Amino acid sequence: MKVKDPSCGMDVDPNKSEKLGLTSVKNNKKYYFCSKQCKDKFEGKKEVKSGKEKAVIQIGRAHV
Repeated sequence: MKVKDPSCGMDVDPNKSEKLGLTSVKNNKKYYFCSKQCKDKFEGKKEVKSGKEKAVIQIGRAHV
């Protein structure tokens, strides 16, 4: 069985995504991703390069 990556629309094997940690739960629904980049995009994270380091910045409101 294949499911759609909500970020890019690619067909994804949910078992493979699960093994690689490429899942996210939002509003009690589990989503599966083809890559970390698609997962981060879905979760509202943006990768910022600064020199040789990479930082991931959370975009949106902080959870209180």
